[in-house]
Amino acid sequence: MTITTPSAIQITPAAGLWLPAVSAEPLQTALENINYLMRYHRPPLVSHAYTAEHALTRSSVYVVPVLPSADGLRYTFEHRFVCDTATQSVTVTVDETATYAGVGTTWANIYSQAVTTSGTGGNLTTHTKIDQTIAASTRALRITYTAPGVGARNDHHLLVHPQPGDPAAGIATSGATPFDDGAIVHAGRGAVHEEWLNRCKITTVALLQDRLQCALSFLQDESNQLWQWSAGSDTDFRSLPPVRVWLPNQGPTCALTIYALATVDAGATADLIRVRQTGNVQGAVALTLDATNAIVSGSLAVQTQGEGLMRYVDIEIGAKRTAGNKTQLKAVTGYYRPGD
Repeated sequence: MTITTPSAIQITPAAGLWLPAVSAEPLQTALENINYLMRYHRPPLVSHAYTAEHALTRSSVYVVPVLPSADGLRYTFEHRFVCDTATQSVTVTVDETATYAGVGTTWANIYSQAVTTSGTGGNLTTHTKIDQTIAASTRALRITYTAPGVGARNDHHLLVHPQPGDPAAGIATSGATPFDDGAIVHAGRGAVHEEWLNRCKITTVALLQDRLQCALSFLQDESNQLWQWSAGSDTDFRSLPPVRVWLPNQGPTCALTIYALATVDAGATADLIRVRQTGNVQGAVALTLDATNAIVSGSLAVQTQGEGLMRYVDIEIGAKRTAGNKTQLKAVTGYYRPGD
């Protein structure tokens, strides 16, 4: 018995689907493709470009709201930053928590590693760490970069994507089920039955629903925000530039799940963060979230524009304040599930 994981999707030619015999093929090929998807479907859980000060000579701490796979997958972390002085040591630390509570948060370490930066000052350093498990219950990641010994550091980007191993026997928590060819290739030939046919769809849908894709992001230092709505009398929303979010083949509507982290120095916290669709689209709506220094979430139903692979929406993130107070937006993560 073998759970075979192809190295690429296997495409059955159209001729192989014209009144095929009720036999191993083309069903076995389709079933092996779900094993491929279980290992190689790797949409980014995190894809955040840092909004940070230039030429940092201190440590930085970023908290990213996340909703990882229910299967407790391994992930690859890719950190990108630049030091203006060659060959500096910067320690990269990643922690996780199921409940973010500001300074009182209990964090569990995923890994910590000293990274030697590029041997040429001003060149990009990419630090990659593979096979790091993120617990299914995790709702925030904390990323810490220490100051270089000499010179300054500019933080560029964080990418986190699944990197599971070969599928193992059994039904995963997500509902995905791999295919073992023991029965279908046995000399006695296992019967071609409905469960095998259904498994092609059920496992594919389970993976799409479980491994969310980051489509919208914003991220600042936990305690040193470059962009904030400082104390004053203006209580209208102040918006960041709109961004285009690509949602291939989604529509005419698509549900984005938005997670946000924001706080205020004083005053009311309700409805101070807004995420909305822009572009004068008929039926466009807005989602407002609270700035309670906890991770809050909601759903935004957007109207997609364009056709096919070029489907998109334009999204604007904004914040407002109560009179005399300051609002600090720390992070936004927006996910979509194909088909929602």
